[in-house]
Amino acid sequence: MRRLSTIAGVFFICASSMHAQGVASGHRVLNVRTLLYQMSEAMGGLERIRAVKNQVIISEGDYFEPQQALTPSGQPRHVSHFRAETTRELGSGRLREDWGAEIFYVFKAHVRYVRIVNGGFGLVESRDDRPVQQFRMDLGQLATRVREERRAQPQIVLTALEHEDIRVLPDVRVAGKKQHVLSFQEKGQEFQLFIDAHSKLLTQVDILEDDPTYGDSRYRSRYSDWREVNGVKIPFGLRYEINGDLLRTERYLSVLHNEALASTTFDIPQAIRDQKPYGESVASEWLLRRLAMNVDYPPSLTSRPSVKLTRLSDGVFYTKDGIYNSFVIELRDYLIVIEPVLYEANSVQVIAAIKARFPGKAIRFIVPTHSHNDHSGGIRTYIAEGATILAPAISRAHYQWVASNMHTLRPDRLQATPRRFCMKVVDRHLELRDGLRRVEIFVLPTTHARDLQLIYLPQEKLLIEADLMSPSDGEIGQPIELARQLLLGIRRLNLKVVRIAGVHGDVGTFRQLVEGVHRKT
Repeated sequence: MRRLSTIAGVFFICASSMHAQGVASGHRVLNVRTLLYQMSEAMGGLERIRAVKNQVIISEGDYFEPQQALTPSGQPRHVSHFRAETTRELGSGRLREDWGAEIFYVFKAHVRYVRIVNGGFGLVESRDDRPVQQFRMDLGQLATRVREERRAQPQIVLTALEHEDIRVLPDVRVAGKKQHVLSFQEKGQEFQLFIDAHSKLLTQVDILEDDPTYGDSRYRSRYSDWREVNGVKIPFGLRYEINGDLLRTERYLSVLHNEALASTTFDIPQAIRDQKPYGESVASEWLLRRLAMNVDYPPSLTSRPSVKLTRLSDGVFYTKDGIYNSFVIELRDYLIVIEPVLYEANSVQVIAAIKARFPGKAIRFIVPTHSHNDHSGGIRTYIAEGATILAPAISRAHYQWVASNMHTLRPDRLQATPRRFCMKVVDRHLELRDGLRRVEIFVLPTTHARDLQLIYLPQEKLLIEADLMSPSDGEIGQPIELARQLLLGIRRLNLKVVRIAGVHGDVGTFRQLVEGVHRKT
């Protein structure tokens, strides 16, 4: 770790490799030493920055999800409004977040959480339950929150100073303004700091990471509305994006430095520390986006336990995960898979189970019920298997874009073994049949997704759907308006449905759907 000090107004960085790196700016050469000095001075000076031991921030803002848009690659959906009190201890990385939100999507709800990070452990405490529920934070979420603390203001200055590999990249222009750029690697991910050439303040920090759908991505935080707090300038306006798509806006309502904190502020009970960890320590903003919709489950972006296929009828099986089910339908000469859920780690295990059950039989078609990332995020894995996508015309550009994305930061199977993109358009209705069975696909635009598809097996009187009904214990499980749209769609299409298999939940009946809609109306 390098040392940095200011003596009589002179700025020193004790790392000889840093002195040689720089880019031309007019008649001067700006190197790492110069840029870090200018940035820290614009924020109030390194001495004052280091004097900030803790922050207590009250903020509010909104979350958006681009990959849950009404139309494929459409406007990000507004999913929640939040208010938070964040207490962080600079240097140690200890964090406490008291977070409350009004969730608009998928289910309307008011939620309250406390999240604590301390010494390699994380705690999640739900304040909506009586009694309060506490459990250990999964390792992926913990890694992501630790990483976010590294780029928090003013911690990012100190983070940059720790890295021997920090270097200067060529200047760029952002919104017409010249920016100097610093770059360093941390735990395999690249941080890029953009410094306004005029004000010397940070305008944004990019983290280069893999997204299951976007592939190689820029997870960006933008800063505005700089105000002085105890001699240190802090941005009171924040905007978070991925590849230019809006994820979150946040406004600081108040910022306090060096508060007297209770000794228990960051406490994590030993019982929580002793709980077995789950997930994998892979940082990804994808995990935080799911939490913004109040969707929390043990995630692992890189692996999943093997899955088992459960029989629905002759030649029709599903994974029976309960949270996210995939389905496989056997025809005489090939297989159809419904729903490439979540991301590659999930699809790899589903495909392995299919190959074990149907050795030598090709997966010819992959049918996503709609383009939302949790339902189509594994589609590249099936493309790598040589499968053709069956989807509405409105989805073609989206899936072609997904297939063409580069995944060099965390290579997936399609990156390793490129395949030609193949898609057959479902124009309102498509029928597949052979001597074994008939499979029908219907496009049913809804207020949830305009490219939503129903898969109907007339011989079995079985309907496969997603997000309109999630059957479980006799309940329909979804917002009543979506269930009503499913019921109307079945009746309009004149489908003779007896059973309904949900991508979420289990297998219910058409009667349950009818009774559930009428009961809740």
